Formats: sequence, structure tokens, C-alpha cells
Amino acid sequence: MLTPFLIKNAVVFSGAAVLSYSRHFFLRWSLLGRLFAFAVLLVLSSIGCVICASPGDVEYISDLYDRIISAEQGWGVLGIDACAHISGQTPLPLVIAGVSFSKGLGHHAPGELIIDLNGEYSRFEAQVGVQDQGKSAGSIVFMVFVDGVKVFDSGVMRDGDSPKPVSVSTKDASLLRLVVTDAGDGYSYDCADWAEARLVRSTPLKERKGVDMFDIAKFARVVTCDPKRKHGASAGRTQEFFAEDIYLETDLPKSAEGLYTVPASTKCIGLVWGESRRLRKLAVKFASGADMPSVQDAAVEGWFGASAHQGEWRAVDGRIEQSADEWVFTPKSPDGLSGVRKIRWIIPAVDKPVSVRSLSAYTPLRTSAINLLVVCEKPKSGELGGVDVYNGEITGSSAKSGRWSLKEPLDLTVRYVISTSAKIDQTVLLINLPSGAFGVSVQDVIKNGCVYVKDFGVFVTQRPNGITLADYKKSIEDKKTVLERVRNMPDQTFAQALAKTHHKAQDGGPMMISLACDNQKFIVHRDGALEVMNTNVPISEIMYNSLQPLWTIKPKFGSGGGDFSRYLSGGWLPAPVSSVTIGGIIYRERAYVAPAGKNSAHPVCVIEFTAENLSDSKPADAEFLLTFEGKFGGIKPVPDGAALTEENRLRAWIRSENSLLKLSVQDSAVSAKGSVPAGEVGRFTVIVPGFDMNVDGRSSIGAADSLYKDFKDYWDSIFADVMRIEIPDESLLNVILASQAHCLIASRSQDGGRLVAPWIASNTYGPLESEANSIIRGMDMLGHHDFARRSLDFFIKNYNKEGYLTTGYTLLGTGWHLWTLGEHYELARDDEWMKQNASEVARICRWVIEQRKKTMKANALGERPPEYGLMPPGVIADWGVYAYYFSLNGYYCAGLRHASKALASVGFSDAAGFEAEAAQFEKDILTAYRRTQSRTPAMLLQNGCFVPGYPTQVYTPGRVGDFYPGEDGNRSWCYDVEIGAHQLIPTGVLPPDGSDSKWIMEHMEDEHFLSDGWFDYPAAKNREDWFNLGGFSKVQPYYCRNAEVYAMRDDVKPFIRSYFNQLASLLNTEVLSLWEHFNASGAWNKTHETGYFLQQTKWMFVTERGGGLLLAPFVTSEWMKDGMTVAVKNAPTSFGAVGFQIRSKVGGGVIEASIDPPTRSKPDYIAIRLRHPEGKPIKRVEVDGRAWTDFDSVTSTVRLKPSAKKIQIVARY
Repeated sequence: MLTPFLIKNAVVFSGAAVLSYSRHFFLRWSLLGRLFAFAVLLVLSSIGCVICASPGDVEYISDLYDRIISAEQGWGVLGIDACAHISGQTPLPLVIAGVSFSKGLGHHAPGELIIDLNGEYSRFEAQVGVQDQGKSAGSIVFMVFVDGVKVFDSGVMRDGDSPKPVSVSTKDASLLRLVVTDAGDGYSYDCADWAEARLVRSTPLKERKGVDMFDIAKFARVVTCDPKRKHGASAGRTQEFFAEDIYLETDLPKSAEGLYTVPASTKCIGLVWGESRRLRKLAVKFASGADMPSVQDAAVEGWFGASAHQGEWRAVDGRIEQSADEWVFTPKSPDGLSGVRKIRWIIPAVDKPVSVRSLSAYTPLRTSAINLLVVCEKPKSGELGGVDVYNGEITGSSAKSGRWSLKEPLDLTVRYVISTSAKIDQTVLLINLPSGAFGVSVQDVIKNGCVYVKDFGVFVTQRPNGITLADYKKSIEDKKTVLERVRNMPDQTFAQALAKTHHKAQDGGPMMISLACDNQKFIVHRDGALEVMNTNVPISEIMYNSLQPLWTIKPKFGSGGGDFSRYLSGGWLPAPVSSVTIGGIIYRERAYVAPAGKNSAHPVCVIEFTAENLSDSKPADAEFLLTFEGKFGGIKPVPDGAALTEENRLRAWIRSENSLLKLSVQDSAVSAKGSVPAGEVGRFTVIVPGFDMNVDGRSSIGAADSLYKDFKDYWDSIFADVMRIEIPDESLLNVILASQAHCLIASRSQDGGRLVAPWIASNTYGPLESEANSIIRGMDMLGHHDFARRSLDFFIKNYNKEGYLTTGYTLLGTGWHLWTLGEHYELARDDEWMKQNASEVARICRWVIEQRKKTMKANALGERPPEYGLMPPGVIADWGVYAYYFSLNGYYCAGLRHASKALASVGFSDAAGFEAEAAQFEKDILTAYRRTQSRTPAMLLQNGCFVPGYPTQVYTPGRVGDFYPGEDGNRSWCYDVEIGAHQLIPTGVLPPDGSDSKWIMEHMEDEHFLSDGWFDYPAAKNREDWFNLGGFSKVQPYYCRNAEVYAMRDDVKPFIRSYFNQLASLLNTEVLSLWEHFNASGAWNKTHETGYFLQQTKWMFVTERGGGLLLAPFVTSEWMKDGMTVAVKNAPTSFGAVGFQIRSKVGGGVIEASIDPPTRSKPDYIAIRLRHPEGKPIKRVEVDGRAWTDFDSVTSTVRLKPSAKKIQIVARY
């Protein structure tokens, strides 16, 4: 789950706007943002532009919105004469170091503004500085570029610094770029004010050149639609999409005479683009003057909204001028048609079809001509290719026939859009080869000097003086990608990741304690405060809000204050110990929940307080004060201490454990005081029953030592039959064990324990139908099959009558659930359980199939649209934009595939049909992906080569952040990274060993994983320490399944690096839980992340591949030093439980291993990886005392024949 803009689990002060942690507000954010942006444009249009009559006059950029070609920023929306702010909120005025400004632009780092000067201005002037935010941590660098040349650099400016003046020449210049960076420390609080930003005119009004116009109608679909329908989809984010809302427009075919026919039934013709457009003029040319209808009551409407399916048609105020055979529409406001994805002409005065020759739509984009040379390396004889263009025009080509002989260089002259930032407007060459299709951005050719798509042998350069292919290859021969460098580095280690990747801010936050899946929860804070939680609240009421405590115990240790430390008792047990040293006494508090008796299901929260005198010679005074707050009756002394009661029910019992501390009651508090002799320990305990108990029944509760033993025995019994791991790194082993406990503690039970609600965080969100699957899957993979089954049963019970699953977040969870369910059956092989649920699972499969049918509609041209056979558009996480996400479809496809296999295994009659549907679904996804990829610009790697792009949405041929800038709290860019196309690899649509997987992972590592993070990990530091600060995504790392992809690709060192870096970035090293985001933001103990960590842990030791078992595939060579042992017992696989032990004796040149093979069924093969700590290759192998030749010295893998008995291996180096 991607959470709102949140810092330290509280609020954000950025752009002087306060955003409380309200998920309901955030779900509406992106839509409100776009509506607010349009409102801003309308306000600007009413203000109008300043008209200057002579040179030297000043024009403020905030009054020249039509001059702003593009505006990008790291948070909020651009402030017009105000500071940056959240969409829909009233902005504060521009204030720098106490100085207020009435004019200017409120920007936010990192970002840039591009202003079209068109040679009309002589100077740019401004006062720049960080917006006043109460001495915040904001730090920014302001830079000004004129026609690509830097002419101003402010250096680092901070909140409170006086404004710096800017005055630079722009004489005869075309473009002005205003750039702000985050100064290398992240972008929190980085509100950048361009106060009094103004241009000085150099030409009189009569010489004003205006802004270039470019006709983009040719890049749109020509459509008709019902003019009476004003709104888009009516389904909410968790409702089934209605079939009639999918295709809101109908394509109009072009006749042999080149005409479109406007039906009399609709009296409407329009254009639809895949991206938002900024239009200044429209035209419709009729077949002839005689065919031109009356302009009376004609109107132009634009589609305003979040997406092609979300929004409304609005009439645009303007004038329609007619000539002999054409209508031309000009909006009254220059920005009346800004941000539209669709436009339509309404032609009411007709009673018969109307013939239209063409439509035009003009956007204010400056264009120029460029000569390009396209070369194909080593083409096969007779191969032909094609080249087209998007957002541009090929005005000259050496391929006269329209087809390009790949043996010959291709000369092109292209009219392209001049823009360095507005990526959706960039001109893209569409290259179609027999081996595949992809795009090449003309801007990339200009910026990089050329584009070399090595894997397709395509080279694009400028002519006549561009770099040659031979020279370019020579210039990049020493460059390497991040992954190429990682593979040549030593293995990452947990210790190094903790030292370099981990940040101390993550060590804050509370911890929940309880029995496994029990509903009585307690929360312990770092300072020892303990909250008794009210868990009797419906899930619907707390999904986006935290549970609230019934009452709280707040301890004060000694005189108060001090520097607390914290750890888990026993290294991993759910018993946090907080300690602080004051006045020679070390005060400790240990809290845990124990069963009331060995066979009791009743929970008892135990809080042990101790005061240890550190002196070896003198006594010392110790003092505790426990304050009780909240809903309870009262506190009274009892013979054995004090009791917190409510109507004779015991709420808490405070009892002394020795005579050193004396208890006394003080109103709503209890104190414990005494003199502690040197080297001794004073003790008392607080007992909080998690069930109704009368005051007199307290004697049945045992002593603290026996309670702790019962607690420890309880958790040992839970782990007795699951996968057991032995490794040399005790600190990592503790994280693995604690992670499983955290998942069990966060979960709740229903129906007397028959069902488990797997919460995705300890104290918020609840059991979301999507993210809960990572918990079920991770726990299942480590052997917690009963937990997984009861969790799956919880969701099966929540299937709705329509046939899908949601607990209020998405519909994506339906597919994810089917996938998890199918994998659970493969591991547990519970035939009876599967048979009992087969009809319900089949009902969900049928729902998926029925949804796909809704998009299976050819258009009026007889063509299948790109989304043919996909699920209807929807959401995938917080962001409310409906789209055809490839990852969403991948999850549904994987779900249908795995569920159908499980159903087939228990003889369900319709299973074969479901499997066939899944296979066709996979093909339809791949077809849509290839079509979108063919229009997506190739992307640059650090080795100087380009690779084909990997689109996230069907109608978004490029980066989501470029097509939807600033959306979803300015993190729309992360949808390409964390839930983008790479998800098609684990979902089985793209093969892990294929080229696409290689391209995606190389580029994500080279760029995305080193980009600015959310709340932490600024790009400059990431790139400086790329090994330790890369390898994971920078918003919510575990959403990105890169480690899983590396496991599927058998990419050892990248897997190990990502495993440790991802973990260290989110780990609370004190209580061994994971945060949702960086810098202690989002939810604490986010078990959705923990579930993924557990999955990766399983793959580190045991994975299945190609019908076989691979053991120790990603065990670090650091654990193979002489004398070390790695062992696994009872690891679940689809073949049954497997175990192994590896013993390093590399001092004698040997590593020994033994394997306990699975017995339920035989894998096709068993292989074990034995990596020498110094990278030495295996030279000889013996299996069961005999020489063995089936081993790979390069991959350090020994391949074995399946056997029912223990296998002994000796590898010699």
C-alpha cells in the first residue's frame, strides 16, 4: 500500500500546507488535483495577460501562463502568486525570510519550469529563496538556463536565508529553464519561491511573434459518441466496471474517398488521445461547402478529468468561425482546452449524416527540423523495416517505397517538437523491425548525441556531422551497468547493509504484542508506555485509521528523561525490553503476552520492571512512577500490591516481586521506591488480564518467572513444525524469526479462531484483500500452512455475491488471492480443503473470465483495440486513476492460472476451460504490451546503450510520471518502478530468462533505484554509494519484486544485494519489524513488507525451477567460510518437505553437504549450490562416496538425481 505524504507518522509541513494522515482524503487527492489545476487555469484566464506596448515593459510570468511550456515539481502544484501547495487547498502567500511578495511562482524541488521566450524578451529577473516554514529543514539550489546554458546558480539556500536577486540576459533567446534541486538531502520542505519572476520585453507589441502551433490531430483517434452522455464511468474503485462504460466512444472509419461520416444519430465527431493535451485552436473541414451544416447551436466540448474513463464533458467557451468549407474554434481563454484527453464537436443542426474531410487540433509547441541517419547492424538479407513518427512529421526519407531495406542506411528529415521536459509532447520515431518494435526519442538523440539500441542493432544519429556507430561504441566500451558491476563485487552482507543502507530514524516506533492471531492487543512504546487497545471495532471503521487505546500505562523511570535503548528478549521473541540508566541505576521494562496457563487460550500481558544498581559497593535509590490514563474504574491498594479495577473486574494488578521496592497508590498512579543494594535488582510486575477476571481471581496468575517460561514455550511450540534455518549470522536469523512472530501478532481471528484476518500492519489498514496476500504467501512458504489456510478461508468467506473479492481497497486483490490460493494448494496439498472450496473458487474464476469479455470488442474499423481481452480499467493501489495496468492484468492472469491448476488437481470439471482462458489471457496481455512498447521511447543504460521501454499502462507509451505529472502526491513516477511492467515476470507473462526481463532490471537498477527517494535516500547520495544505496525502489521497496525476478533469473549477487539492502532500508533494528516507507513514515510493523521479506528468505535457501529443486541457491559465500554451517529443516515445497546441511571445511579445500530429499513426489532434479568464499571453482565432486561429474564449476552447482534417501555430497576446490 502506498501511503499519503507522511513524515514520522504524523504530519507534513511542505508548501506550508498541513496534510494529516487521512487515507480517505488521499484517495480523492489525484482527482481533486486535476480539477483544481483546471480551476487555476480558469482563474488565470479571467485575469488575462499583461499587454505591454513598448520595449522595456515588464511582464510577470505568473500572468503569462500560456508561455509556460511545462511545469514539473517534486510535490504539490505550482503556486500562481502563491507558494506551492496541495491541490484543492488554499495556498499561503509567497514569503522568504519574512519578506512577502505579491507576485511570483511557488515551485517545489526537484523540478523545472520551461518558459517560451520566442526571442521577445531581453532579461529575466526574480528574487529566489526557500518559502518560510518555521525554520524547516528545507534546502534548495536555484538554477537558471537560457537556451540550455546555465546563467545562474544560487548555491544551497535554506529556510530563513534572505532572498537572492536574479537578473540575467535573455536577448534573442528561445527557451528559459528555471530549475530547482533538493540540494542532495531529499525534498521534504523544499518549497522554492521564484518571487517577482518577470520578463523584460525587447520587442514592441506589434512585433510579437506569438507561440508556434502544431497540429496533433493525426495522433488521435477520430470518434463519435453520444452527446447526451456527459460523464464517464459510474463504478467506484471497488465496484465492478460496467460494460457500457468501457468504450465511451466509437471509432469512425475513413472511407475510400478519405472522408469520415458523422452519424445523424449522434451528430458528434471528436478526437481522443492517450495523454493530456494543451490545445489553442480546433478545426473541422467538411467534404465541401455544400456538406457544411449550419453553425447555429454548434458547440465544442472538452473532456476534463483524471483519465479517459473518469471525468466529464464540458462546453468550452469560445467562438466558431466558418469559411467556405471549414469551422475553426478558438477558446475564449488561452487555456480553455488545457489538460484535455478528448474533444468533440457537437453539430445539432443536421438530420442526415455529415461528411468530414479532416479535423485539426493545434497545440502551442515549438518545432524545428532535424536530419537523422538510422543504421541497422548486421541485418539479414532481404529484411525490411518501417519507421513512423509520433508527435512529429517525417518530411523527407530515403526509403521512397515506405519500407526500409535494413541493409541500407536510412536518411530522414523530421519535424520534431523542441522540448526538454514535457515528455508527453516529445517526438518519437517508431521503429518496426522483424525482431521487434520500439520507439526512439528525437530529444534523446540530441541530448546523447545518438541512440544505440544494441540488442536490436539499431543506431540513430544526426547527419551530416553526428557521431558514427564505430566511434560511439569505442566511447562506451569501458562503461558498465550497475548489475554488471554488482556481479563483479563481493557479496553484500547484512552487517554492511546495516552500516551503510540503514538509517537510525527507522529504529523508532512502537511494537504490538499479543498471542498469535489473538484479538486482545497491546502496544508498547520505546519509552515503556503501554496501551491496552480497543479491538472491538469493525474493520470498516479502522481501515484508514489507527486503533485507539482503552487505557494507557505511562512509566517514569527515576527522575525521568534519559537515553532509552531497546531490544527483543531472547533476540527475537515478541517481548521488547526498554532500558535507561539514571543515577547509577539501570531501569528496565520487559513486556510480553503469555497464555494464562499452559493449556489456556486466555492472554495475560506481563510488564516486568526492574532496577539494577550498577555500583559494586554502594546502595542507590530507585524510583518508578506508573501513571494510568483512560477508561477504567480506579486504583486501590491490595495486600499483594495494587489493583486497577472496574466494577470488581481486574484490569491490572501491580505486584512486588521482592522486598527492595515498596508500592504505594497515589490517585491515578502507583509508585515503587526503595534503596537497592550494590549489584542487586529491585523488581515488580504489572499483570493485565486480556479477559474478564474478578479481583479475587488474581492469585491464579503465576509468578513472573513461570509466566515468562510459559510465554517462551508458547512461541517455541508455534515454530516447532515450520521451516527451521541455521546460519552463521545470528542477527539475521533473529529478524527471520521475529518477522514470522510479527505477522502472527498483527493478525486477528474470527469465528472462534476458524478464520484469520491477516492485517497488513499492526494497527491500521486491516486485512486488505490485495496486500494481505504477501503475508499469507510468505508465511505459507516457511511452513505456516494452518495460518495460510485460515487466512484464505477468511477471504473466501468475504467473496461477494457478484463473484469478486474486496475489503474496500481494490479489485486487484481478487486475482492476487486466486494466485496465493493456488500456490497454497501446491505447497500443502490439502485435497479435502480444496474440494470443499472448489465451487466458490470456480465462481471467482468465472467472474474474471466474464470481465475479460467486456473488452473483447472490435472497433468500427474491424480492429482489435490494444486492451482487447484485458480486465476493465481500474486502480492498483492508492492512486485513483483508472487505467489498463499491465501488472493488474498479470495478477489476474496468474490467479486464473494457479487456481485452475489447483482445481484440476482435485478433478473439478471446468478446470481445463479455466486453464485455456488463462493461456489466452497471457497472450492478450503480451499483445497489448508489445503494442504499447512499440510506441515507448527506448531508455538509456549506464553502459551507454539503450533498451526498449517497459510501459506500465496500455495507453501510456512512456513513463507514468511524465503522462501524469504530480499525481498521487507527486509519486506517480513510482508506478513504473514498484507496480510497473516488471510485475509481468513473476506473474508468468514475461519469461524471466528473456530479453525483456534483462532490459527492465538493468534500467531499473541504473536509473530508478538511484533516483530520489520518498522521505529519504536523495539521488546524489544514491549515485555516490550505488552499491549500498541501490538495489531497491525508493517509495515502498517491497512492492517492487526485483529480488524475486533475480531469483527467477538465477542472478545470485544482485539477489543477495537487494535482499539485504531492501531489508536494511526499512528495518527497525530494535524490535525487528519493518516500516512501510523510509524515515519512520507510513505504518509501523507493516506486515505486507514482512511477508515479502519472508518469501525472499525462502528463495535464498530453497527455490523451485523448471520442475526441479535448487537448494542454497542464494546463500552468501560469506557464510561458507571455514568452520561455518548452513542448515535448513522442513522447508515446504510442492514435492514435500526438504532439508539440507552445508558444512564448510574450505581450510582443507572441501565443502560437505547432506540432503534430506522430499518424499511426497519426485522432482525432475535436485541441485545444490556450494559457493566457495574466495570464489574458487569446484574441481571434483563425490556423491555418496562415488565420483560425480554432473556439476557446473561456473555456477558452483551440483546437479543430482532424486532419491528417497539422504544424499551426501563432497565438493573439492
